[in-house]
Amino acid sequence: TLQVTVEGKISQLNPAARKLLDTASGAMSVFSLMPDIRPEEVEECVNSGGSLTNETEIEGRVFQFTLLGMPKLGWAHVYGFDVSLFREIESRLKAAKVKAEVTTRMKSEFLANMSHEIRTPMNGVMGMTTLLLETGLNKEQKDYAELIQQSAESLLELINEILDLSKIEAGKMTLDAAPFNLISTAEQTVRLLQSRINTKNLQFSTDIAPRLPKSFIGDPSRTRQILFNLLGNAIKFTEKGSVQLRIGFAHPPKDQNLASGQDIRILIEVQDTGIGIAEDQLAKIFENFVQADSSATRQFGGTGLGLAISRQLVELMGGSIQAQSKLTEGTTFSVEIPLKVATH
Repeated sequence: TLQVTVEGKISQLNPAARKLLDTASGAMSVFSLMPDIRPEEVEECVNSGGSLTNETEIEGRVFQFTLLGMPKLGWAHVYGFDVSLFREIESRLKAAKVKAEVTTRMKSEFLANMSHEIRTPMNGVMGMTTLLLETGLNKEQKDYAELIQQSAESLLELINEILDLSKIEAGKMTLDAAPFNLISTAEQTVRLLQSRINTKNLQFSTDIAPRLPKSFIGDPSRTRQILFNLLGNAIKFTEKGSVQLRIGFAHPPKDQNLASGQDIRILIEVQDTGIGIAEDQLAKIFENFVQADSSATRQFGGTGLGLAISRQLVELMGGSIQAQSKLTEGTTFSVEIPLKVATH
């Protein structure tokens, strides 16, 4: 420790400080140890009882000095600490963080490129299989061709999910801002899943809040993708019972008439009576390649990417997603996304 006058002169010092000053060049003043501070700052610090902190490198080591004013005594104390080890560790951690970020970005870019390269021939396989099924095949040949087509569709779905995930992680996912009809988007999504609903003989219902505008400014394809993932999951994990889609206001507006361009938060809820999710697994279901129960992967299939992509898309939109569930009693997913009311 040091004792410093209001002019910045060192009046008293302990042996450790004396040794450090012998090492450091400069006069016996606080400015030789804290070169970034000004004389008027020292005076203000002494008179007000404030403090100043400065780091200085002395012969390859980093020291942190703090000047603490003592107005009643008319001088200040300086406390010094050797923080070289901390700064070295901090520097290494920063370098490791940068390296990890670069590695992650390169991995994501590689996945994005590879997914694109794989998707192109897969589309060819599906196209040729469709043409093959239109030719004169016997029953056995037709069964084989349909199995090829189903496998190709499943693989293409996985490739598309990996492509989306890698785009998001690489920071290359962009959102459109175009007028779209939210209700029509939801209806189109349900139609895409209708065959799955019918196959399982599930009760399906849609509940649209009164006064909800039809048109919004947003990204229709990504909104459809979120709906498709949530509804698809609900149908997949519900063997009997019902699935319900609810669309309304997260916070009901006070005004009866919503103006064009007005910002509102939409609440989308998907509720099912399926197998449910254990409470200790709820926090994990939005992670990449994670399903709440590993046995569900074997029984129901899937990669665990759908919810992860939905979460990242929702957050990219500035919204939030959460889940509530009980085992054997079903699950409810709630999504809040901000949208602008479009011109009617």
